[in-house]
Amino acid sequence: MNLLRVIKTARCLTAGWLILLTGCAVGPDYQKPEVETPETYRLETEPVDQAVNLKWWELFDDPALYDLVTTALENNRDLKIAASRVL
Repeated sequence: MNLLRVIKTARCLTAGWLILLTGCAVGPDYQKPEVETPETYRLETEPVDQAVNLKWWELFDDPALYDLVTTALENNRDLKIAASRVL
């Protein structure tokens, strides 16, 4: 019974190595494909100062979310301490 396990393991390892080696083979006439990339993105970029000061919660137009975020910002002592250290 132990011999059968060794034979099965050897077969699996051999099959694995054969798959690995054939998967890495590249033909002699391989040429890298040409990829056309656009010069610019389709969206306009925003200046960094506008993106930093964006109040994202106002974009959802949800009064409950607005109240939660403003309450969190007003009562967050750690954020106020960090901001004062930066300034």
